[in-house]
Amino acid sequence: MLISAYLMFVYICIFASGCTADKIGKSADSSEVKDYKLLKDYETKKLPEKYTPELACKNGDVVASSKSGTINTEKFIKFIDNVNKGNKDRIRITSFTIEGGAIIQDIIYNGENIVLIQDTTRDGFGPREVRQYKVSKIQHEGNYYYAVVNSEKLSLLSM
Repeated sequence: MLISAYLMFVYICIFASGCTADKIGKSADSSEVKDYKLLKDYETKKLPEKYTPELACKNGDVVASSKSGTINTEKFIKFIDNVNKGNKDRIRITSFTIEGGAIIQDIIYNGENIVLIQDTTRDGFGPREVRQYKVSKIQHEGNYYYAVVNSEKLSLLSM
């Protein structure tokens, strides 16, 4: 039930936030993506259309699922620690809707900037697109972690 509420919150944050996002096909500020080549055909397109929680877990993703809760949270904590220390890192968080659709979020820290790439192409009720955001910081409130984008909070994970 908590995960369902979390997923609903994610959708509300995304659609109600009014944040601007650069689609991967458009040019991005090179300082955002200095060490990572982001293409129109972003790497999540190489994943199967039916990306399951089991496969996401096997691939090492931090997985938020209504059935199994949050898995691999230690990887997220290590990522946050690396960001705080200025060490380059990247992580993938995959959340699943009640219907089983995957929402894949790659967070890339290049030592200077944080970029969030959000793939909702597997979510039948979402925008079904890949978006890129420049994140000013990752914020922690209670059990929730947010990516702050243009003073708005995009939900990342509940632990």
